[in-house]
Amino acid sequence: MKRSLTIILLLVLIIPLPFSCVDGSDNADFLRIENFDLTTGKILLDSSSDYYTLGYVPMGDTIPSKKFGLVLKVSDVSFVSLSSELSFVGSAFAKRLPPELESSIALISVYADSDIETEIGRFSAGSNLISIFEASFARTHPEGVISFLSSTADLEHGSQIFLHLKNEVQHPIELTFSVKVTMSDGTIFDKESEEVILQ
Repeated sequence: MKRSLTIILLLVLIIPLPFSCVDGSDNADFLRIENFDLTTGKILLDSSSDYYTLGYVPMGDTIPSKKFGLVLKVSDVSFVSLSSELSFVGSAFAKRLPPELESSIALISVYADSDIETEIGRFSAGSNLISIFEASFARTHPEGVISFLSSTADLEHGSQIFLHLKNEVQHPIELTFSVKVTMSDGTIFDKESEEVILQ
């Protein structure tokens, strides 16, 4: 009886177990971003918590351009699992990592349907305005959009990206913004804002 148990134990230790991840390094689960929502308003900073929020602005009200922002919110994600079936022994020892994004944001572009004149120059309708915006999460300080994109790997359902207009407009203007989000796998999301009045 002891000899049989010893042989079984040796076989279990010698023969590779049929499971794909012991340390989570082969985690085949991921999140796929399916949609974003786009909203506009006043970006407000709670000085006590250093936390950005988007203040509501009634339709037709003017927004000071230095407080204006666009917010992209991850509104829909799907969970995809490509993991193979795990054996009972394998699942007992497997340590799963949280799922990563299938595809990260590669590029964000911002356009307007009217010309915009700021203190750094005039931008024609339809030109990319990303140079006059900075980006942040709710709890991070605004930075250039290109450098910000390197930190978007942790996006999940409900994550918000704040796009802060960093330059004042020279004259009051009514306009509509559109934001194009290009994912690293080539997927494109095009979003359009409601009409806003900046001054």
